[in-house]
Amino acid sequence: MSRDWKLNLRQDNRICHIQITDVVHEELVNEPEYLQKIRTIQKCNFNNCCDHSWLEDASMDNVQHLETLANMGYELAVIWFDGSWPTSPEFEERLLEWHDGEWSNKKWMCAGHIINKPDRYPYWHHQCIVINLKAWLEEDRPSLNKFANKKGAGFRSSSTCIHDDYTPIELIPDSTINSKNSKVRDDFADPFIHYSLGSGYCVLNLPEEVREHKVCIYPEDDIEQTKEWLLNPNFLDGKTQEQLYEYGFSLPEDKLELWGYKIQHVQVLYVTNTESVPKDCVRPGFDVIAVPCSGLHQFWHMAQAIDTLKRVVWFDFNTHAIAWTKLVLEEWDGEDFDSFYKNNINRILENSVISPDCVLYNQDLALEFIEKMGPDWKDTFNKIKQINHEFICVDAVKNWELLAEAVGDNGTVFIQLTNIWQYESNYLNTDIFVAQRAFVDLIACLLKSNKDLYVSGDTPGGNFLEYQNIKLMTGIY
Repeated sequence: MSRDWKLNLRQDNRICHIQITDVVHEELVNEPEYLQKIRTIQKCNFNNCCDHSWLEDASMDNVQHLETLANMGYELAVIWFDGSWPTSPEFEERLLEWHDGEWSNKKWMCAGHIINKPDRYPYWHHQCIVINLKAWLEEDRPSLNKFANKKGAGFRSSSTCIHDDYTPIELIPDSTINSKNSKVRDDFADPFIHYSLGSGYCVLNLPEEVREHKVCIYPEDDIEQTKEWLLNPNFLDGKTQEQLYEYGFSLPEDKLELWGYKIQHVQVLYVTNTESVPKDCVRPGFDVIAVPCSGLHQFWHMAQAIDTLKRVVWFDFNTHAIAWTKLVLEEWDGEDFDSFYKNNINRILENSVISPDCVLYNQDLALEFIEKMGPDWKDTFNKIKQINHEFICVDAVKNWELLAEAVGDNGTVFIQLTNIWQYESNYLNTDIFVAQRAFVDLIACLLKSNKDLYVSGDTPGGNFLEYQNIKLMTGIY
């Protein structure tokens, strides 16, 4: 495998997402800091939103990456351009539904965001392009970029469009039609449209069911205005929640997704976790546990160490998450969490700017948690309440020293970091590599100060640790 790219393997392996190093938008060629930020956000979303594999740091000057993926048995390669990324696992689910369903009856090699206007040959809007690797192998691994500046192959366009009148559902090869459009555009992968049609393959537009689970921030637009807040790690300092929301209203609509990541600390409240209930673990006798104020699963970790646990340090950068966690500890009796949530959540929201739509609560996960805890859960929860609980409002990335100080020293410590180091906001509100360095510094400090340290959660590189004994690690990546 070439050393200039990295394949992040996942349990599902029909799709491989590709993050490329090529700068396709010429407006961004001289904007390295801007590119670094949006590529980091893209990488976080691959890690957070994808169940299938993804490949990073790939240059598409050649097709070695595609050939390797095809030989490994991947069916679809999704090439993502700067400023676009999937927003949920449903992107993959819907894409495979189309691949296995309606598209299975078509001869196709590529799909994406087709633009077909009367005065020019069809081209891509560079958000993402899906390559059918089986068809690509059958055509003997053609280049994506050759064949530019030629007269385009003949085709006819479907009468139905995705939107407006220039986004046809598909382009259908037809050699009897003499294309009157201009020559093939010499932009990334645009020549592949001409090649596919000339080789007898349809070119497909991504259906709305797939599109709605991805985002494009149009990074080539409004660059100077975006850089003012995107590249300033201290832009949020001194501003109230209301001021942050008001500023968001002044931004172009396509930048609101990016702004939402910037103000993540006042955007979302996790009542239940987004992951499933943890698996059973080795119990090395923790006396100190540090966990963020998110979800019910944190109580599971405490229950595993109930016989040795002396202190729990709750930390979060969201004051409303802290308030909700205190409310749960003080007033929930351990039963019927759904009713408790519905009767009390407004007590938190009335003093916040968090929209009810941004409160993440899954009733099924709450029921799953209580079922997993078993018939003794209520007694266990009462024991948990008797432990010394301490709360600290802290940005664990920017102010990791305060978190380490709160954890203390000379203990057997477990710290649950969930996906904090995959929060997009941590990379939008720090200078380059500060967040990565903070992770290493926090772990090193806690290990040096305590007898033993176990960690669960994502590393900055997206590797997941589960009750990892840090003394056994050879490196952090």
